[in-house]
Amino acid sequence: MSETVIITIISSSISVISALLGVFLTQFFNVKNETCRVIEEKQAENLKAKREKLDSVYKKLIRVVNLFPSQTPLDVLNSMDGPPNYNLENFDIVNSILEKQINYYEKLLNDSDNLDFELKNKYEIEINNREYFKSEITLIRDKYKYAQSQYEEFKRNEKMTFELYAGVDVKNNLVNFEILLHNAFIAGRRLNDDVKKINKLDISRWTLIDSIRNDLGIN
Repeated sequence: MSETVIITIISSSISVISALLGVFLTQFFNVKNETCRVIEEKQAENLKAKREKLDSVYKKLIRVVNLFPSQTPLDVLNSMDGPPNYNLENFDIVNSILEKQINYYEKLLNDSDNLDFELKNKYEIEINNREYFKSEITLIRDKYKYAQSQYEEFKRNEKMTFELYAGVDVKNNLVNFEILLHNAFIAGRRLNDDVKKINKLDISRWTLIDSIRNDLGIN
């Protein structure tokens, strides 16, 4: 076989292989693009379905978590020397102790006719401070109890939809939020971190809401 014929055969073979390779690559990329398109459409459908199922549920959850107060009685009493102990949601017991202390200082004022100005002023400040603490603790109590009742209602009415459709990060962040509430209002720990200058409940609340936005694909 002459050299010219061999070269012609080789060139023809290369052309055929190139053509076949081109067809294969075209089909490969077409299939890949179609697969990506189908996946994207499926993801979009899933996100739309998630939004339809969870939009109302998440709005209710955000509303509820925003109801909880960012302070406990311990945060309010932090500036007080020897404050009453708080735990187990005993708002009224703390206020009762403060009321007894107010009565004590009022008795000192009323029973002493010859008080100097400095001591009289000190007693009046102690009374005013405790009146302020009482009003703040009452406000926290009312906000907390209302928020708790709304959260219990949310769990009764929306638990099934939430458990079925909510993202893992949202569920985990809600658990962290619940733990923080327990530590603050049951175990009796402060929410304000004076060292880091942050409020722990606000951080947890923002983290939860941010995970809800991510779960719904809201940038």
